[in-house]
Amino acid sequence: MFQSNTKESIVTEPKSFAALRHPGGRAYLSYAMLAMMADNIEHVISYWIIFQKFESPALAGFAVFSHWVPFLLFSVYAGALADRFDPRRIIQFGMVLFMIVSSGWGILFLTDSLEVWHAAVLLVLHGFAGVIWASTASSCFPTIPAFTTRSPIRARHATSCGTTTTAWPTPSIVPGAG
Repeated sequence: MFQSNTKESIVTEPKSFAALRHPGGRAYLSYAMLAMMADNIEHVISYWIIFQKFESPALAGFAVFSHWVPFLLFSVYAGALADRFDPRRIIQFGMVLFMIVSSGWGILFLTDSLEVWHAAVLLVLHGFAGVIWASTASSCFPTIPAFTTRSPIRARHATSCGTTTTAWPTPSIVPGAG
């Protein structure tokens, strides 16, 4: 962007990754990336143990179905919730739901008491936690100061998408994960 004054010509160039220059933006994007890495590691562990325990291709299919169908059906409603209420609280609710599901997996795995219905309930809750968090996070960027100061919308979403996609390959480097 080039700006000029009548008195002097001031040239300012756009700064790449402007959101990372703001402490709030840095923290948000860092924690979002860590949350997505944890989520993907949880996918690998839970799917692996579910398949080892039940050897059910139908349950594996249900795992994928229960993860993505909530996004398809409810992402618009989750975005509307973010418009109506404080998006930070909705993101926190989604993260707490992720933590509850992860704790449930951990307890059931450690006690070796996992049953098919447990897995189905946790998979559905996990899908809803994902749609609540992801839809709200993508719709609340204009409310985060780091994303609104001299940062074009395209750069905002690119930075955020970069943090979530950076987390995607993580499960493939976990030893024994495949």
